[in-house]
Amino acid sequence: MKRILIDTRMIGPTGHGIATFTKACLHVLNQSPQFDVIEVRTKTPFLHPKELLDLPKEIASVRPDLYFSPSFASLRAPLPCPHALVLHDLIHLHSHNLFHHAYYRLVVRPFAQKGFLATVSETSKKQLMQFIGKEATVLGNQVNLIPGKLPPYLTHRKFFLTLSSTKPHKNLKALLAAYAHYRARSLRPYPLVLSCAVSQEGVLHHPHAHELLAHAACLITPSLEEGFSLPPPEALLAGTPVLVSPIPAHKEILHDLDGVHFLDANWPEALKCAENFAPPPQATQDAIQARFGYEPFRNKLIAFLEQAFL
Repeated sequence: MKRILIDTRMIGPTGHGIATFTKACLHVLNQSPQFDVIEVRTKTPFLHPKELLDLPKEIASVRPDLYFSPSFASLRAPLPCPHALVLHDLIHLHSHNLFHHAYYRLVVRPFAQKGFLATVSETSKKQLMQFIGKEATVLGNQVNLIPGKLPPYLTHRKFFLTLSSTKPHKNLKALLAAYAHYRARSLRPYPLVLSCAVSQEGVLHHPHAHELLAHAACLITPSLEEGFSLPPPEALLAGTPVLVSPIPAHKEILHDLDGVHFLDANWPEALKCAENFAPPPQATQDAIQARFGYEPFRNKLIAFLEQAFL
């Protein structure tokens, strides 16, 4: 039995994409009898500089056969075992945060070059080849639905939905501006529900997300950049049409699925049209399951991790 030390510190109360991915990885490993799975125990917060000292100490103490980081958390010290890293995207490099720029160039890149590297889409794979200089294995993502409780004030109401964080690349300002134009021109505009992975008064939280996806008239995802973008395929699996920006990740994952509509230059008109979008057919839901269900994700993840033991 091979011992894997997995860094699950990204998992928290909010349901952002990397936390969801990490949960999916942990579930797969816990269901795989060939692995002895140990979660990182250090209390050092994610991306705190002290992790560069604390995590190598824990790895030396646990003595795993593999250290696995399903997020972009990376280390500099030489490790006594192989390591595997998942880089979802390079969005942090496009921000104005100098810490992120330095972290990716001085820590993430050399760590990825020395280990086993994976990502979530062909779009990200191309970007990583340019930045890391190494080919990554594409794992995709696991798409599933967990029944939840619909807030009572939304029962029997038609509404648009956006699941997002408030980070700039999510493009919420542009969406809100377009929605204001749509609302001003409509006699009975649909409400726009923002469910964000942050703690803010008046903002819904992700425990409602899956039930919202199943009842929304349309999911709207206007991102400027994504590595995978989990909410659109989740919405399609729930039987909800989606309106998405025409970015490479969306085109890669969604281009051949019925129930997918791409935003054009006239966003207010697109929102008006979204009132009458038809639900995706069963064939779309079947395609989502075949590409991103538990079994295909499990098979890719296990094959990737087993490279370290060959």
